[in-house]
Amino acid sequence: MHARGPLSKAQAIGQQAFAGLLLLYPRQYRQAYGAHMAQLFADCSREAAAHSSGDALLALWASTLLDVCKTALEERIKEVWTMNAQQIHRRAACFCWPARL
Repeated sequence: MHARGPLSKAQAIGQQAFAGLLLLYPRQYRQAYGAHMAQLFADCSREAAAHSSGDALLALWASTLLDVCKTALEERIKEVWTMNAQQIHRRAACFCWPARL
């Protein structure tokens, strides 16, 4: 387990940005895994910040962005795939509502 000291301003901003990225995931997925994902990112961020060069932090963000884009899209596809027809119709109506005005 990593020692947890106070966050630097950059780390705090990074964690807020990561929390924003978690919004790309479906709600149920975030509720189940979001806190664990945020903790893992915080731990990895601390470890990367412990290295004197910014390369470790840059590599962390690059891999994080790629992973979030890939897995969030996969989870959204799974969410739609498992919806029943009524749920799909209800969601489609939300997107079509402005066109009815």
